[in-house]
Formats: sequence, C-alpha cells, structure tokens
Amino acid sequence: MSVLRSLEGLFTIILLFFAVDISASPMLKTMIDRYQQQAFILAVFVFFTAATTPNAPATTNAPHSANVVMFLVAFLPLSMSLAIKPILARATLVAPQEKEWQPFHHLRALRWRTAWREIRAMVAEAELTWLEHGRLRLPPGYSFIVDATLTTLAFVIAFNLSSTVQVTSFAVSMALLMLGLFVMINNEDLLAQVIGLLVTEHGLFLAAIKVISQKNVAVFFAVSLFFYLTLTLTILLWVLPSLRQASESLEVRDQTQLRG
Repeated sequence: MSVLRSLEGLFTIILLFFAVDISASPMLKTMIDRYQQQAFILAVFVFFTAATTPNAPATTNAPHSANVVMFLVAFLPLSMSLAIKPILARATLVAPQEKEWQPFHHLRALRWRTAWREIRAMVAEAELTWLEHGRLRLPPGYSFIVDATLTTLAFVIAFNLSSTVQVTSFAVSMALLMLGLFVMINNEDLLAQVIGLLVTEHGLFLAAIKVISQKNVAVFFAVSLFFYLTLTLTILLWVLPSLRQASESLEVRDQTQLRG
C-alpha cells in the first residue's frame, strides 16, 4: 500500500512540476508542450487511481460505479493531450478573410492518412508562430518566485485543512488552480491564457478524482467534468478562432477593438 501511495505522490508532483514550468516559461511553444505532457500524466494518474482504488461494498446499488466512471473520465485528459496541438494550431492559422470558420472543414474530404499529414503540417507551421509568442508581464525570475509562493501557500492551506493521506493530492490540486490563474494573469498572449485555463481545469480534475474515489458522487462529478470540458472546447474551437479572425492577432492588447 505504501508503494501505491508513493507512486500516487510521484504522479501529483510531476503534475505540479509541469504547472510551474508552464507558468514560468516565456515561450508559448514550451507551454503547449508541457500542457500536453501534463494532460497525458493526468490521464495515466486517473487510470492508475481507478485500477488501485478498492471497489465499493457489494451492498451499494452500484458497487463499481466510481471505478468505472474514473476509467471513462481518464479519456478526457488523454483526448486533450492528443488534440490540443491541432486545435491550437487551427486557431493560430485561421485566415482573417474567412467569412465563416469551421473546425477542420478542409480535412473532411481527405483520407485518414492524408488528413494526418495535413494536421502534422499545420502543427509544424503553427509552432513557428508559437516560438514568437508567450511574453510574460513579469520577468521569468519573478514569475518563478510567484510560482513558488503560490505552491507553498497551497501546501500550507492543504495541510491545515486536512490531515488525511490524500493531503498531497489536495495541495497539488490547489496549486494547479492557483498557478493556472496566475498564467492567465501574467501572460499577454491569448493562447497562453487558454493554457492557464486548461491548467486550472487539471486542478479541478485532480480534486474531483480524489472525491470520486472516496465518496459515492461519481456520476455527479463525471457530469460536472463533462460540462466543464464542453465549455473549454467551446472556447478552443469557436471563441478563440473568432477572436483571432476578427483581430488578426494573438495578443490580448489587440482584442480591445475587434475588426471585421
């Protein structure tokens, strides 16, 4: 059991490390890469939690509901890990002259192999733009100090509020929430702010998974996570490309007056 807890702690620390790296990074491409890796680790963590969590007693109406829901929910961060770069690439490269933007409409008539090449080419082109963005309001050194302060604060609050074995996961989930919000505040780039939003989502996700594994509220949290992800995808697939199309810029300062 101690080995399982050690592995669980290792997963959460890796999630925290990626969040700090995202927050302190002055390069958008690095932020996106780290988010992709963080989403994959979160998916592995959820699979691991589902596989190692004891089943509910047989007297309950749905003895395996929490485990089943966790296995299903794990596909959400896994899907984001696979799809985040193509989604952000399409938002980056959307043409200003397009009258109506439709996600991946140019891939519909292509075969899967050709479509995959098209997506890879699109991501490679977008990465050139990402290398030029990601400017921070604070210098990286000061940003790291704020990250360390927020992380310490999250652990202090968590250890004062809880004395259970899950306190580390609780602290990391709070840290992810704080760091994600700081990313949104500290960056002048639309895509970087979206990454901050997604990091806060990981914090909520981690907290929800620990609640699912302890209480009989699996369905409620699964539905909540589904609607939260739906909101996030709406921002990624429609709101963000629309802003990019109207303003012809990825910078927040250029969104004060939309053109088109």
